[in-house]
Amino acid sequence: MVWLRMKIHGLLLVGFDPSARSALSDYLSDSTLTVTVMDVSAGVVGDIVSDRKVDLAVLAAGAIAAAGPVLDQAGIPFLACLDGTGSVDIGEAISVGAIGVTSETAQDIEVAIKAVQSAGNYLDSRFAGSVFSELVRLHRRDAQRTKELEALVEQLHDVAATDYLTGLHSRGYFFDRLTAELDRALRHGRPVSVLIVDIDGLNDINGRRGRDAGDRVIRDIGIVIADVVRSADIACRTGGDEFAVILPETAPDGAYLVAERIRESVRGLVVGGVGSVTVSVGVAGAPSHASTTDDLVDAADRALFVARSTLGGSAWVVDSGVAGIETASRRTRAGIIDVLVRVIRLRDPQLAVRAERTEAIAIAIGTRLGLATARLEHLAIAALLSDVGKIGLPDSILYKTEPLTDEDWEAIHNFPKRGFELLGGFVHPDVAEAILSTHERWDGTGYPRKISGESIPEFSRILHVADAYSAMTTDRPYRASLPLAESLIELRRCSGTQFDPRVVAAAVDELSLGDDHAITIAG
Repeated sequence: MVWLRMKIHGLLLVGFDPSARSALSDYLSDSTLTVTVMDVSAGVVGDIVSDRKVDLAVLAAGAIAAAGPVLDQAGIPFLACLDGTGSVDIGEAISVGAIGVTSETAQDIEVAIKAVQSAGNYLDSRFAGSVFSELVRLHRRDAQRTKELEALVEQLHDVAATDYLTGLHSRGYFFDRLTAELDRALRHGRPVSVLIVDIDGLNDINGRRGRDAGDRVIRDIGIVIADVVRSADIACRTGGDEFAVILPETAPDGAYLVAERIRESVRGLVVGGVGSVTVSVGVAGAPSHASTTDDLVDAADRALFVARSTLGGSAWVVDSGVAGIETASRRTRAGIIDVLVRVIRLRDPQLAVRAERTEAIAIAIGTRLGLATARLEHLAIAALLSDVGKIGLPDSILYKTEPLTDEDWEAIHNFPKRGFELLGGFVHPDVAEAILSTHERWDGTGYPRKISGESIPEFSRILHVADAYSAMTTDRPYRASLPLAESLIELRRCSGTQFDPRVVAAAVDELSLGDDHAITIAG
């Protein structure tokens, strides 16, 4: 509170001993101040200020704590007089509302009164040192807290940008840095390349050896990649079985040499409890192959597709003479897949409709589980073709509303094998394996092979949940569709018996947002 040009007529002295009150009253009455001086004890301050006109109060050190808040609440400014013993410090006086601080001598009090009349507040120079010391202390404390906060924010940023398993940079960090490096490269006419590194057969390792073994493979390969690349390169883990490396100032031919060093170093690796492993690597560079982040990653993914699908355990540059083969091969496969989807639609339109819903839901689940882009593409194909073996089922079984006979069940249990055989070498091995195993159960009581747990391919475990949800929420010849809430309850009920618990958890998280949301996200 500021009291500029204050006119003081009533002056209240509080808490001084009788002799001091008398001396102060006489001194102030004889000074150049024309005031009416009242002296009281701290206990009667409230009564005095309510009955009489008081413009300013002067509080002895012993009265500051008791009388200060009363005066402050009444809106009466006051000076706090410190006695030099340290019983009350400046901070306490100011905290209860004092507009000035001085000593208890009459002369000092007169100076303080005149100061607040003209300036509104006052601090005796003898007490200023401790105030500045406190300000310095508070400043240093705040500076230290700011430094600690900045360090904490930096740690949180590092955690968000770091993969917990390998210590490499995360997927989000990869795309942020790639965008920045690509922009810099294009602006200055310099090259930048990308490697996409995929672990061959990680799903099989997880199935045969357990997920801990798979994690050891991922961790050890991450160490190899970090050791091979330069300090200026940016190594990241971008998916469950996928790594990516940004190579600034590196053309595709140089990047291919780095890819080969990674591949050969991994080939010489022996992982405890697993043995030797291999990786496939796709290579692409800017500006020769792309000029945007998405196009550059897509180009490296195409090269990876060739490396993995054509030979496996190799490295390819997107334009190294096989890109045309890959493109033609992909177009051929796409044509065959399109024909098969149309055949399914002609055989039973409802099968095709449900397959499209299953595809959307499976992609939403796979995305939540962190599958790499290339694997999501394979998952989508597996979902569309998961019922291809039903093409040969007779209508008497496909549309039957009565209980199925043993012969009916035998035909149904064989349709995944028929689908697997029909697709032959037209699709990626992971897709074919998924179609064969989609009806396997987590507890080993499914068909056709009665495999269990993580020995069931990951695609199959995702498709089993997605297909079950799609079936429950679609009208069937023998029952009406179930509402969303009941379908999710059924998924939870069968978690750990029919379905992979991890996939169910991801599905429930995704589908709880609504079926339309999951399908929109997937699309």
